[in-house]
Parts: sequence; C-alpha cells; structure tokens
Amino acid sequence: MKLNADRFLSEAGAGAGILLISSDGYNLNCTLYLEFKASNNLAKYETLLESLRLSQEMKKAEDLLSHFEEFELLQILRIENGYANALSNLTSNRDSDLMKAIPVEKLS
Repeated sequence: MKLNADRFLSEAGAGAGILLISSDGYNLNCTLYLEFKASNNLAKYETLLESLRLSQEMKKAEDLLSHFEEFELLQILRIENGYANALSNLTSNRDSDLMKAIPVEKLS
C-alpha cells in the first residue's frame, strides 16, 4: 500500500489531502479539515492518524472483494502526489462545489 499526503496550515485552519493506493493500484482519497487550531506538528500527526484509519478501511474493502468471483473497477489516471496536493488545496477552500463530491473528515 502506498500513501501520498499533503497538509496545509493557515490562519483559517489546517487540513490535508490523503491518497492511498492499494497494491492492486486502486485509489482511496479523502480530504481532512481540522476544526481546531493546530500546530504544524499536530496537523502532521492528525494526517497520519487519518491515513491509518483509511488504510484499515481499504483492507476491509479488499477482503470484501475477495468474496466475489469477478468484479471490475474502472480507474481514472492519477497525478502522483499532485493529486493529494489538490485535495489538500480543495479542503482549504470550503466554499467549493467540489467539496460535495469528495469525502471530508472533520476533526473537532
């Protein structure tokens, strides 16, 4: 499993874009927004914790898929760590319409 993450820290708040890539090449992405004042180190720590939680979800999904005889997943091309960076930037702009299409984890 591969993890790409990029966090942001500003006066308005902190957060991150997280992209997990399974060994089979499937993507799980999430944006994280911290609804509390956070230092740079705390933002990194919360990003790591959320990444670990997401990796557990990905393992559960892979286990579930093993029960099917056949399945097909279609995947759009990814842009290495630029994707996680874009998710992070999206989180910093909470007014974006795209926020409705991407899961956002909010930590209070």
